[in-house]
Amino acid sequence: VFLGVDLSYYLGHRAAHLMNLCWAGHGVHHSSEEYNLSTALRQSAFFEKFFSTAFRLYLCFLVDYETFSWLF
Repeated sequence: VFLGVDLSYYLGHRAAHLMNLCWAGHGVHHSSEEYNLSTALRQSAFFEKFFSTAFRLYLCFLVDYETFSWLF
């Protein structure tokens, strides 16, 4: 489960850098000239959650219901 969640995060983050629609929600995370903790914690309220969920759906076939429901 840990490796599946980690892979999902990586694929979602990679897609956020490559696809324009995902970048619209992820770009604020990279908008500062100086990278510090407050910049790192800036995340989109809606887009980031919406698109990251799409990358975790394959886990419903690999783990039991209780674990899967905890992931969301």
